[in-house]
Amino acid sequence: MIATLIAALAEEDHAEDDGVLAPDDRLTCPVHGRWIHQCVSSPVHVNPVTRHRWCRGCDTPLGVVVDELAGDVSMPRPA
Repeated sequence: MIATLIAALAEEDHAEDDGVLAPDDRLTCPVHGRWIHQCVSSPVHVNPVTRHRWCRGCDTPLGVVVDELAGDVSMPRPA
């Protein structure tokens, strides 16, 4: 699981540097070195007004779905 996190952090860092991935669309946290769901409540990640992460595409609160056993994290867009 740790190797997967390290690989995901590196992959998202490169994608963000290349302009392919927006900082708000990451599943990993470059500040805390964790999966975003593990520190999503940190003030670094939360909209200061609404206290939510936001989907910029549809401008609504974004949920976080975690499968700790499989190590899968997703932030699906609201329906």
